[in-house]
Order: sequence, then C-alpha cells, then structure tokens
Amino acid sequence: MAQSAKLGLLFLLCGSAALPQRLISARAGTVNYSRGASFIDGQRVILFRNKLLVLKNGQTLQTRVGRIELLLGEGVFLRMGDGSSIRMDENRYADTRVAVETGFALIEVARIAKDARLHITCGDRTTELKAPGHYRFDADPCGLRVYRGELSVDNDGGILKAKVGQFFSLAGSPTMTRFDPKETDPVKTWADQRSSQRIQREKHLEEQRSLQAKRRSFMQ
Repeated sequence: MAQSAKLGLLFLLCGSAALPQRLISARAGTVNYSRGASFIDGQRVILFRNKLLVLKNGQTLQTRVGRIELLLGEGVFLRMGDGSSIRMDENRYADTRVAVETGFALIEVARIAKDARLHITCGDRTTELKAPGHYRFDADPCGLRVYRGELSVDNDGGILKAKVGQFFSLAGSPTMTRFDPKETDPVKTWADQRSSQRIQREKHLEEQRSLQAKRRSFMQ
C-alpha cells in the first residue's frame, strides 16, 4: 500500500513538472489558444496536443473570424479577435518585439521577468511594457488604451507615461484623452474570461503543489 502511494505521488510530481518544462522550451509567439479561422502567412492555424506552434521572426498572424491567444512570455498574453493581424519581429523572451498591423490586440501582462523586454510597435511608434497590466493597441488609427497598469511610449526620443484610463493616439504627435477602463466589447469580455480562467488554473496548481509538499513530508 505504501509503495503504491509512493508511485502515485511520483506520478503527480512528474505530471506537475511537465508544464514548466514546456514553458521553458517555448518562445515568444507560441499559439496558446485558437478558435475559428486564423492564419500564419496565409497557412491555416492548426494546433496539435504535443507540438508547439510558434511564430518565426517576420511571420504575420491574421484572424478572419475567430479568437486567438499568443504567449509573449511566461505570464504575458496577446489576444485578438476578428479581422486583426500582428507581425512577430523578434520572438526571444529576452527582447520580444511585435507589430500590430490591422484591427487591435489586447495584451495582458500578469508578470514579466526582470531581465525581459517587451516592445509593441503601432505605426511608427514603439511602446515598452514593463509592468503588469491590461492594454489595448489599435492599428487604424494607431492608439492604445490602458485598462490596468502603466507603460512607456517612445515620443521622438522622449518617453511619455500612460496610466489607467488614458487613451493615447499614436498617429502623428501623441495626444492623450481619458476613457472609461470599465468599457467592454465581445473580444474584451472573452479576454477577461481567459484571464480569469488562467488565474483559477494557477491557483489550483498552487494548491496541488502545497498538497504534494505535505504528502512528501508525511511520507518521510
């Protein structure tokens, strides 16, 4: 009986280690979720259980009718709805660079490594995301909304700070107006649901780790 318990615990420990290893092997631009019709350089996105699908540098991801979610880092998620596209300029976690080309992209930064850099380009301006938050980048006309957190906007060599409830128009000289960060739409609602599901999964995994630690202590 004791031997069976040890084997069962070993199985649980091995299973819980698989996800971190998968994340370690991933690169920025890994497709984490897809529903509907999305394409990478014209090729239909198809996900397989045991195979990562990662955007290469220079590739374009386009959604026609559907939803898609990319990992831009461990704890960084880019989500798009219908009629949007982004280009992956650099898929290294240490210096991730993405250009929003059409439609809009919602980006959630749950956490970001201290030595990681994340740049989002819209038009001819580049924004660096350094802190946790929720952001929206629109392509036409170029602009960004800050739902939570803050970020830095490159302004002809200078840096502007964008905070919660601020909308920055990035077409021409940056201008700032206010908006209600509680406003929503179907894609934003879906993105918020994905975020809530992620939080619940992480909470569940943490509870499992705590339980496994207690079992190890009991068996010693």
